Amino acid sequence: MPFFKEDGQVAVIVAIIIIVLIGMVVLVVDVGSLYEDRRHLQTVADASALAGAQDLPEDPDKAVLKAIDYANSNGVAISPSDVQISTTLVVNDTITVTPVDPNAKLYFASVLGVNSASVRATATATACSPDEISNLVPWGVLKEDIKPGDSFTLMQADQDMGNKLISGWYGAMRFGTTGGNSYRDNIENGCTEKIRVGNVYSLEPGKMVGPTDKGVKARIGDDAHTFNDNIVVGLNDAGEYYVKDTTCPRIVIVPVVEPSGKDDFKVIKFAVFFLEGSDKGEVSGRFVTYMIDVPPWGITGYTGGIKVIRLVK
Repeated sequence: MPFFKEDGQVAVIVAIIIIVLIGMVVLVVDVGSLYEDRRHLQTVADASALAGAQDLPEDPDKAVLKAIDYANSNGVAISPSDVQISTTLVVNDTITVTPVDPNAKLYFASVLGVNSASVRATATATACSPDEISNLVPWGVLKEDIKPGDSFTLMQADQDMGNKLISGWYGAMRFGTTGGNSYRDNIENGCTEKIRVGNVYSLEPGKMVGPTDKGVKARIGDDAHTFNDNIVVGLNDAGEYYVKDTTCPRIVIVPVVEPSGKDDFKVIKFAVFFLEGSDKGEVSGRFVTYMIDVPPWGITGYTGGIKVIRLVK
């Protein structure tokens, strides 16, 4: 019978196993390291795109600079070539940020002569407006300049808001059925009907003092947040107010309207307000510039009013 040196065979097998194990260690440790690096890049890319989109579509140059500043302040160096402005629904409404780490460190792979790898991430955000919304409160804001942060009367108590266009209108809108009970329920819970830009809706005549105060009180409940507590509404570095907590009952969506006939208004856009309260039928709120992470509304190109900033990639 042929004679084999089994101890030599075992040594070869053990050597092969050791090489395989080293390769597995390289794979597990270094792939995990690259994954962590990419996850950090992706987080920075997402946040930088959202930061830049705040200035779109009005100021694309400022949007690029803001995205770069945000990434750099979070330890990721990017340049203008890593930021692109494009068009989705209206001109210059979309920003894409692509940070790259060309020298992501590898550890065990250096045994095989590989010391680093290139890692990249990309994020795209767009600024747009909702074209239809449900759960609105039943007040209409006439088309005019609304300064963010300033107190604004959403429902008048003494002087009608018709501006001599429609007398006897104090700010209430008819969404769904008419009457005080339906109006009060729409304040408390938001109307179930989807209100759409371009559609015409009727006003709700009269002061509606009782239903207004009861509806606002029921909606707010014991919520004690204030506009300036930096919990529900935040202030960005450009001095713009934005919604931080969309679940707060004080955050309300209101249609911006213009007269369309004797007792009707056409919805031209939407605005978001921080609801401060109601006193003898007079409702006050503060206009907020934009929202992030909002419900799945229908979307149209940015038209003013609410600015919805969304990550799309």
